[in-house]
Amino acid sequence: MCSTSGVKAPEQFTLPLTLGTSTAVTRIGFSSAASTSALLAAKRLGFFRWGRGERFTGVRRSLLYAPGDGGTAAVTIQVTHEGRTMTATVTDPAGQAHLTAVGGALALARVLGADGAPAPTGVTFPEQTPLPNDLAERLAEYGVRLETTAASGTGEDRAA
Repeated sequence: MCSTSGVKAPEQFTLPLTLGTSTAVTRIGFSSAASTSALLAAKRLGFFRWGRGERFTGVRRSLLYAPGDGGTAAVTIQVTHEGRTMTATVTDPAGQAHLTAVGGALALARVLGADGAPAPTGVTFPEQTPLPNDLAERLAEYGVRLETTAASGTGEDRAA
């Protein structure tokens, strides 16, 4: 699986804001090396900076919204705080569209309080779930895998 970073994902803003983490890094993986290369080339050329106008809508859609033949979707989020690093990788063999739909379904259940916890009031983010220990099982119900590792800063990792 190829991966790319440098794209600002919402977690890079919300994790430090809500949990007080020092840093948050997000990597998005593609099972197609061609897709990864095309997006990296567009980024290096500055396309996402200068190609924002209506004139480039078609090109942006072909780069970002074409699902293609599918493939495994993987997102890795790495958070560091006070010398400790935690990494979570979400993998969906059914692809990005499915992973997005699962995220939407779980978010809706959270907002409605249908996940077993009272409905929240005000603005909340996914990392503020009141039931973090249930998350891997809830994702697995949809065929999505969640793996976490924690590093103490000493070079020792452990699976969580």
